[in-house]
Amino acid sequence: MKLKYSIFIVLFMGVFFINCSVQSGYRIKSFFFDGVPNPNTVVVQDTVVTINEKDTLMGQPPIVKQDITPIAGSIHPPVKERKCFECHDEKNRTKGKFPLTELCYTCHNGFKKTYAFTHGPAETGRCTMCHNPHKSNEVKLLYSVKQDLCLQCHEQHDIAANNFHANIGEQNCMECHNPHGGDNRNFLRKEACLQCHNSITENKTYLHGPVDAGQCAICHSPHGAKEPKLLVSTGNTLCLGCHNTDDVYSKKYHTKKNRQDCITCHYPHGSNESYLLIKPAKS
Repeated sequence: MKLKYSIFIVLFMGVFFINCSVQSGYRIKSFFFDGVPNPNTVVVQDTVVTINEKDTLMGQPPIVKQDITPIAGSIHPPVKERKCFECHDEKNRTKGKFPLTELCYTCHNGFKKTYAFTHGPAETGRCTMCHNPHKSNEVKLLYSVKQDLCLQCHEQHDIAANNFHANIGEQNCMECHNPHGGDNRNFLRKEACLQCHNSITENKTYLHGPVDAGQCAICHSPHGAKEPKLLVSTGNTLCLGCHNTDDVYSKKYHTKKNRQDCITCHYPHGSNESYLLIKPAKS
């Protein structure tokens, strides 16, 4: 009986310690004992995930079996799925020897085509000036969601010199500005001006096109101007920058001899009367 027991112990120890790979050893050890560490797991931003064992044994880059949602912040999908070779080659260079300015656009190819005006880093593909390519404690892989991100390039005294920035405190710049680009040179979001100037559109049946589109910068300089109310120009010169002169003066009630300012009869932002008239037209 003792001999049989001894033979069993010897065979068990031989299998347990000599003939097992790390992975197969884990399967045997975990069968007999609790708490054996799984060699096929990796911690990604405080989240434990299981690696595809077959790929690991075959020397392939590990692939995560299930989707990972980080506890906080954000993680780049190729990192989350352990697909390092989506961006890197075997020598840790960028995939296909793409320069960094092109690598991001192999997946994120919509930014330059979306905006009339594009922010410098987005235009040149220098995405890593603002985004961490792997993971971040902030949303969208941003290094920060505070002003310090923008102040890496933009001078604080220049920003403070703008009257509109006088009382922003610690307000996030991206609440007013699109960080990638926009339809105006200042990348202002459509809702940016209305955060303060919301009375312009309230209870208005008709809105001027630029106002309705949120393109206030067509008529106003958002940072500063020599003209009153931050207008880029004054009088009919401003209106005729968009409205065709011949079309305007082809109307019988618009005469070239008596060129009043357009805003004598029309509201520049909105009205409850058609054609943005200040008062109803005579029938």
